[in-house]
Order: sequence, then structure tokens, then C-alpha cells
Amino acid sequence: MKKTVFKSKKQAGMTLIELMVVLVIGVILVYFIYPIARGWFETANRANLTSARDSYMQCINERLTSYSDTTGMNNDWAISRGCISASRVVGANMIKNSIGGTTTLSAATLTVANDAISMSDTGISTTLCTTYAADKNDIYDSISINGTVVKALGGTLNDATVTASCQQSASNNTVTFIKKKN
Repeated sequence: MKKTVFKSKKQAGMTLIELMVVLVIGVILVYFIYPIARGWFETANRANLTSARDSYMQCINERLTSYSDTTGMNNDWAISRGCISASRVVGANMIKNSIGGTTTLSAATLTVANDAISMSDTGISTTLCTTYAADKNDIYDSISINGTVVKALGGTLNDATVTASCQQSASNNTVTFIKKKN
């Protein structure tokens, strides 16, 4: 009598259940890793923005201590004196900040005409907005977020007002710093 031998077929690939398990594990990993990575990018953006601001603040501080007032201090002035890196200049007089928005410099008044310089950064995300003002609190005399004063001349930074002033949508916040002439 002849024996029948069955050969087992070896599976060539993954079953649907195995594929679903791998997919679920991937989704769980992304769920936990994305917020961490996003925080890293926000921290890097804040460091880049702060570094750029510090480099041209030295040039601007020289003007604040050398001249009687801040008349004429604006983007054109800062660009023409080399205060702004050429890589940050767009067009004739627009200054690009490191997070994709713009920086605008202008003469400002705190107590008497043209006694300060105003620097406004646009394109600030909500996450960056809430920490950016606090990072520069000791350097600037007045700080506004989206038109709301969060630190008045001679005052302290109001954390509750900072949080409330930072819009809860994307990257459309404007932070304005004002530095008084010494």
C-alpha cells in the first residue's frame, strides 16, 4: 500500500492579525513620541530666535547708548549698519526671523519721544509664545503679546496675562519687546 505524504506549506508573509498588531504598536509609538519631538523643535526654534535677537541687540545697544534718541532706528538702519545677518534680510528691508516670521524694528516712546526701540517678532507659535516673553523678561523694559501689554514699564511680567494673550491657534502670535535708552 502506498503512503501519502503531506508536505506542509510554509507561510510566506505576515497574517492580517500580525500586520494589525504591528500597525497598532506603530500608532502608539507615534502618539507618545510626537509631543516629545514637537517640544524639541519648539526649544530649538526658541534658541535660534533668541540667538539671532542677541546678536543684533549688541549693535542696537551701541546705538541706544551713543545717540541722543532713537529717531531713524528701523529695519533699514539695522540692515545698513550690518546689525542684521545678510541671510535674514528679505527684499529691501524685511528681516526674517528664524521661525519663518518677520522682525520689525522701529523707534518707540516709553516716557519721552523716541527714547526706546521696539522689536516685534511675528509668526510665533502658541507653545513658543508662552515661554519667549519670559526668556527675555530681564532684558526688555516693556513686553506686549498680540497688542496686550504683559510687562509695563517698571513692572513685572504677568504670567497669567502672557498665557491669556498667546492665541490658541497655529503660529500667528506677535511678541513686541521695547528697550529703553540708557
